[in-house]
Amino acid sequence: MDVSYFNYIIETAEEGSISKAAKKLYISQSYLSKIIQDMENKFNLTIFTRTNKGVRLTKEGRTFINYAKNILFEYKNIVDMRYLNLDKIKNLRVTTANSSLVTETFLKVVEKYDEKGKTNLKIKETDSAEVIRDIYYNDADIGIINIEPNEKRTILKDLEGKKISYKYLLSFGSYVVVGRNHELAEKSVLTPEELKGYGLVRYSTESLPFSRYFPSPDYYNHFLELDNIDNVIEINNRGLLHDMLINTDYFSLGTMESKNQKDIFNIVSIPLKSDKVVNIETGIIWQQSKELNEIEIEFINILEEDYGDKEQV
Repeated sequence: MDVSYFNYIIETAEEGSISKAAKKLYISQSYLSKIIQDMENKFNLTIFTRTNKGVRLTKEGRTFINYAKNILFEYKNIVDMRYLNLDKIKNLRVTTANSSLVTETFLKVVEKYDEKGKTNLKIKETDSAEVIRDIYYNDADIGIINIEPNEKRTILKDLEGKKISYKYLLSFGSYVVVGRNHELAEKSVLTPEELKGYGLVRYSTESLPFSRYFPSPDYYNHFLELDNIDNVIEINNRGLLHDMLINTDYFSLGTMESKNQKDIFNIVSIPLKSDKVVNIETGIIWQQSKELNEIEIEFINILEEDYGDKEQV
């Protein structure tokens, strides 16, 4: 069981509404409902009474909430204790929205610190909502998120409420991603019309690196006429995405190209020319109360040096 589920229950109780809590937590209403039901079944109790106006705590639900808050408090203490015992080890835990830019930066840090004593390095790729959750629950030190323009204000307000710092890194438009040997790989720019006849590799809705408000089919259909694409492969992680692109003539949509993407990952990113292009903002997040260590600062510095938007940083 994920300890964050306790926070989901607490948020639902505070909001008095599953839909409002789901929006605040950046998860779907159906997913939150399932978690609540699973928790009630697991502990054999009824936490909420459902009404037309929302939900309210039962008597045993109020007791459950008190225990849940204590569990989260003790969990944070355990995490803090772990770091007291690792002072002599250089630690870096990164959770990021799927990105070759971040992966390549992480590899540079690994190489730089490989012979500088003991290190404990971790990288995890997921969606931006889970990145925020990992930072909030201290399951990551540095987070990299992608934000769409129409949700920026909401996300920044939520980060402030969670006492999470945000630093702008860059903005990018839409890119077509193909294997390095694809016949379109040498193009300097592509239009949606030039993609007709090729298959599409796309992320499933829950794995889309950008927004939970932009379901996967809608995201891709925003740029492409999906009805004109006969072949679609749906995947849930970047490793599978790369495998599909390298071994087929399919394409996908993604981010700008990292410095050594072609040689490391065997894929290339080509700007998509379209009046429907959406500029995605990428930012770095960490807990406001956290004092960044040497290796965390180095990671951020390399990321900004290689990809930061110098005009806005």
